[in-house]
Amino acid sequence: ALKLNWEDIALSCSAEPPPFYYLKTKVTFNKLLAFGIGPQDIGLNIHAEKYQVIKFGDTKIVFSETLSALSGNEKSKGLLWKALKEMFGMN
Repeated sequence: ALKLNWEDIALSCSAEPPPFYYLKTKVTFNKLLAFGIGPQDIGLNIHAEKYQVIKFGDTKIVFSETLSALSGNEKSKGLLWKALKEMFGMN
């Protein structure tokens, strides 16, 4: 539905996620989906509700539950889909 290619995506899976500022020096991106972590986990001293698109500098960020928590939760899936549509301008 989002019509993305693998070239449009960077994935990071880590027990200890790298700081946001470090990521920005290593990878070019302007959208970040963060599953199972909060802003403080990536070194951001901000308040962000899950499934809300926030703008941080030139980057849009959505924080979500873990993928395993999403798998059985239709309400959260709907909230994530709504946030993704906003993030990618599909409203």
